[in-house]
Amino acid sequence: MNSGLSLTGSQNIMQTIPVGVGLLRGSRLAYGCWRVAGSWNPADVTDASRAAGRRAAITAYEAGYTLFDNADLYCGGEAERILGQVLKEVSGMRDQVVIVTKGGIRPAGDPQPDSPGRYDFSASHLISACEQSLCRLGIETIDLYLLHRPDFLADPEEVAQAFSELKAAGKVRYFGVSNFVRPWSPHSKRPVRCRSWRTRSKSASPNWMRSPMAHSINA
Repeated sequence: MNSGLSLTGSQNIMQTIPVGVGLLRGSRLAYGCWRVAGSWNPADVTDASRAAGRRAAITAYEAGYTLFDNADLYCGGEAERILGQVLKEVSGMRDQVVIVTKGGIRPAGDPQPDSPGRYDFSASHLISACEQSLCRLGIETIDLYLLHRPDFLADPEEVAQAFSELKAAGKVRYFGVSNFVRPWSPHSKRPVRCRSWRTRSKSASPNWMRSPMAHSINA
């Protein structure tokens, strides 16, 4: 339930910059939610650690952070749940922040106990993973959805299908990649050209991975 807590008046001013080449703008510094649950193991998360994580995210928002980076892998989704609770608790926060989350990595034991940890950029998994992130975050649309790490066996058509469907359904505004050591496209051995950072954002289209030009964001 929304508590009605409002922090807009107490926020400090932090420089905002364009995020990628679309209409997104976020704080120059991103708040990373990797450790917000206080553990990497969901079994170790307690009510106290969840409360501490919420306080940390609220403090970041008060300090002027408007770019929040998360992932389904972070503590088995607990980090997304904690950020989602903060978005419910703080009145107006969702309209002021850019929500970034990532998918494409399946931990060991998913979906069967003997399943190995692996990358999975199949359309079915990316769509399912994104929808589960939306549920944990408690929002209707993710501002920026990233492939978490490069999968050199990825099928570009599968990724393009997932991104196109998510975009058409209004579940994601923009897409990109994360943790790519160098600008790279799974469709070609030729690296794509980027401006500066390692993560790029590109609106979904059937041939988005084939573009010789990709633009970078800091997320």
